[in-house]
Amino acid sequence: MPTKLIDLSVKLDYFSKFPMPETEALATELEHRVFARALLRDLVWFHLYLFPVDYKTKQRACGLLNIKVMAGALFNPNVKVLE
Repeated sequence: MPTKLIDLSVKLDYFSKFPMPETEALATELEHRVFARALLRDLVWFHLYLFPVDYKTKQRACGLLNIKVMAGALFNPNVKVLE
């Protein structure tokens, strides 16, 4: 389990494509593990905040992990820090 979170973290930081299949699999696996699921949510949220990701992928990831998005926080393309 910890190695899967680390692997996903590396993919989020260094791969150009968002790892949706891995994120979905981990979200299902961590459904009843509060701390690990919170860590997964944070990793995905930081990636969506820092890197440009298409709108459809953002919505799918946020819906999957119950990430509440304030207007403009993640969906404003002008706020991205890294590319």
